Amino acid sequence: EAAGHAPTVQGLTSGGLTLANHAEKAQDKTSSWYEALVTNADQREWVVLQDQSQIPGFQQSSSYWKDSIAGAETLNTLVAEAGAETMFFMTWGRRDGDSQNPTRYPDFSTMQEKLMDGYLAYVDATSEKDRTTWVAPVGLAFAHIYNGLVDQGEDPSATDSAFYTLYSSDGSHPSASGSYLAACVFYASITGESPVGLEAPSGFDSTLATFLQEAAEATVFTETDELDYPWE
Repeated sequence: EAAGHAPTVQGLTSGGLTLANHAEKAQDKTSSWYEALVTNADQREWVVLQDQSQIPGFQQSSSYWKDSIAGAETLNTLVAEAGAETMFFMTWGRRDGDSQNPTRYPDFSTMQEKLMDGYLAYVDATSEKDRTTWVAPVGLAFAHIYNGLVDQGEDPSATDSAFYTLYSSDGSHPSASGSYLAACVFYASITGESPVGLEAPSGFDSTLATFLQEAAEATVFTETDELDYPWE
């Protein structure tokens, strides 16, 4: 909206849902998932698919990962049949790693790298010669801020750091800053336009907004040449 667009956005979410769960709901004719993705499919231009926060980085031989990629393929088929575009939401590693999977996810950077690999595998599995699926590298924008602090000799785990404050108190879900960073990455990924200079949301610090806009811009346009975007 700040850039002059007039988006109509619908969310189909519930805590902890996997792509397999979403696919199951999308095949239930009584569900809002079916209504959105099948009954009213012609209203969709973009469908964003987000997996549960741990699974994309699991070993690809695990049943959880296999179920998720199968779910991604099912959902993508519905999106393709509607003539819409599929974009995966590459999420971020948890701030301190994952205490439930400490060996696989001992810290943010390790978790982020594995999540990235998983989402890129989802893209590879769902892309075809005549129809590419896309990814919004939100987690890599989190990593951009993390790595920038490290390069400057600062501690990303400091409670007042720009990285730490991307998260809510649980170290997993985003704060308002993390959510705004995600929005800027999606804007850049979908439109090919820079978010830098857009008016900040009401009540949001303008200096912080500019910092997050610049992080999103650098991530999409400078640091992810290996990714394909719809505007290229």
